[in-house]
Amino acid sequence: MMIFASIFTFMAVFIDYARIAAVQMHTEQLAKASMRSVMSAFDPELHEKYGLFAFGESDGNELMASLLRDSLHMQSGRGAAFHLLDTRLDTQSVAFSRELGQYAIFERQILEEMKYKAPIDFTLEVVNRFKPMSAAMKEASNTTDLLARLGKLFDKREALIDEIVNEMKEAGKKARQVAGYIAGSGGLDLSDRTIGSISTAADIAAQYADYAYKRSYDANLDEDEPKRYVWETALYEYEASQLTGQMTRAAGQAENRHRQMADKLPAKFDRIRELNDEMKQVIAAADSNPNNAKYEKVEDSDTPPAGIPAVPADISETVKRIRSSAEELILPDSFFDEFRSETERQSALFASVATAVDRFQSHAADALSDFIGNAGAGSLKQSVREMKKEFDKYASDYDPDSGRTIVARTAEIERHRSSERERKNLENKGKQQLKQAKNLIDNIAKLKDRAKAQMENYNRLEQYYDANRAFNEQSGGEEAKQVGVSQDPGDAGKESMSMMDGLFGGMSDMLAELRDEFYRNEYAVHQFRSFDPAKLKHLFASSQPDDALINTLGVNNQELEYILYGFHNPGGNLAAAYGEIFGMRLAIRTMEGLAENARMGHPLLVLAAALLYGIEHAIADLLELVNKGSLTLSKYVPIKLTYKDHMRMFLMLHTDNGKMMSRMLALIQFNTGANPAEKPTYVRGEVRTSIRLWFMPGMMRMLGYVGLLHGEVENNRYYATKKAAFSY
Repeated sequence: MMIFASIFTFMAVFIDYARIAAVQMHTEQLAKASMRSVMSAFDPELHEKYGLFAFGESDGNELMASLLRDSLHMQSGRGAAFHLLDTRLDTQSVAFSRELGQYAIFERQILEEMKYKAPIDFTLEVVNRFKPMSAAMKEASNTTDLLARLGKLFDKREALIDEIVNEMKEAGKKARQVAGYIAGSGGLDLSDRTIGSISTAADIAAQYADYAYKRSYDANLDEDEPKRYVWETALYEYEASQLTGQMTRAAGQAENRHRQMADKLPAKFDRIRELNDEMKQVIAAADSNPNNAKYEKVEDSDTPPAGIPAVPADISETVKRIRSSAEELILPDSFFDEFRSETERQSALFASVATAVDRFQSHAADALSDFIGNAGAGSLKQSVREMKKEFDKYASDYDPDSGRTIVARTAEIERHRSSERERKNLENKGKQQLKQAKNLIDNIAKLKDRAKAQMENYNRLEQYYDANRAFNEQSGGEEAKQVGVSQDPGDAGKESMSMMDGLFGGMSDMLAELRDEFYRNEYAVHQFRSFDPAKLKHLFASSQPDDALINTLGVNNQELEYILYGFHNPGGNLAAAYGEIFGMRLAIRTMEGLAENARMGHPLLVLAAALLYGIEHAIADLLELVNKGSLTLSKYVPIKLTYKDHMRMFLMLHTDNGKMMSRMLALIQFNTGANPAEKPTYVRGEVRTSIRLWFMPGMMRMLGYVGLLHGEVENNRYYATKKAAFSY
């Protein structure tokens, strides 16, 4: 009996132990199957419209309980047959998490959806389209940026030079007023004359001998004899005193003007040198532009040939030569040294004039007060001659109209501005054309004022966007920035080339590695609708929107534009899209314009002509896109680009993943009514089952105490708990 009891105990323990192992495995399978069953109830609309998986509207606990009941019922069977496992469901629970509205979850599902669907060849397609023009666009970007920056510095430098020349001329005009007091317009006549009207210093000297005679005559009369010339001599003294006072004041004012000029000009000369040095630095740094690597990477990419003609190599060389000619804009140091010396000499020469005037005034005062007779006439005449000599020396160089130095310096300045008038004319035409482009874009932006009926949907979309940003613990509804059209041709050219730098940078990054952004962008292109450019025909033709256009400004007709730019109104996203299209077209057309106008010689004139060419053709391209639905990439690369192609490329320029994903999720909620922040993609469940122990519950409980059982024994039942999870 003892042997039998030992064998029975041993066998009983192992039978229940085997049943416990079986129920553990069975429970684990049930847990996993229940999780799959629960998550099979995904939202069909999200999947059909957007290829996304998220749990639907079902009750997860009920689904899980139903599966477990059915499974255990099938396992236990019917009737009184013997069952090795008589498993019973004790409890079950389910918990959902990882909502679709989380950036990481949403992006992972995009990657899963697009890794099989995304046209990987698009990467090569984009590169092959732009590769033939990469070298020319690199040179055009460098040249436009360089010349636009130089143009700003050049204008500042030349404005200061003009200020200095104007200072010299204004000082010369003040000096010329003094000349009128010396001899007047009739020349220097110092022959003796009788007392009469006095209007110049020469009159004072010429009439002094007669004044001396008449004053001496009256002085020699007896006291009781009437004075014969007293009124004439008194009038002479009065007028001579008045004129010398006026002349002295005029000379003082002119001397002050020269002194002020001498005080102000050194700082201006220093600033001009600084600007000239800045221009040198800009030119020196031009060839080390960090954006060059982006163009070169695309140019050197090893992509299959696409049969697209390349931009002729001589175009790149022509544009490069234009950039090299920028050295012509630099002024030599000798220019500033000579110019500064001329201004200093002008002040010194007028100081001599002022000294001569003071000397004459002193002689005249002595002659009138002390009455030195005929000797006074000779002294005054000599003093007038000295004044005239000093002034003639000054005026021969610094007369504002005919001075040799002024004329020569003006001619020197005009020589290095040989094309300024034509350049300014072209820039003014460019500004007028930019106004036309701005009006086109502004007319699109103003559509929001006519489409007020659509604003309720945009406001709702904005609420969804802000809520998703907050759900992802990001700041919410900051205002999107409108893509504007600069009213300065140089600035517009720089901005357009900067956009092209970004576009080639995006292509360069795609060649380096297939970024997650590429899948996100392709998802946006495939799943969301873009605007039909043909709807804008009437607006572009008449500047007034028609009812058909107003009715198409709803959210659903410009989803892709909203994802790109984020304006919550009917016109902002379209205006931004066409603003960027204009910028891209301006960059490409300016490259063509540089090659077309290289023969004009002066680099800033070439840039002005190229920008005018680019602006005019970019506007024509906008009209062509609206009227025909596509346009030619470049006159050198005759392939077609559609409106959607442009949107696809602009996605490479906008890399704020968080905001763009929130916009996509807001659109998904807007179109389906399902809030992604409430749509879980992950479930974790727990199942607790039990079986009745057949033999020795106490013995099994003891095994549980020492850790040999993964479960619990209560009374005569063993309980197994298993957890499982599932994620889309």
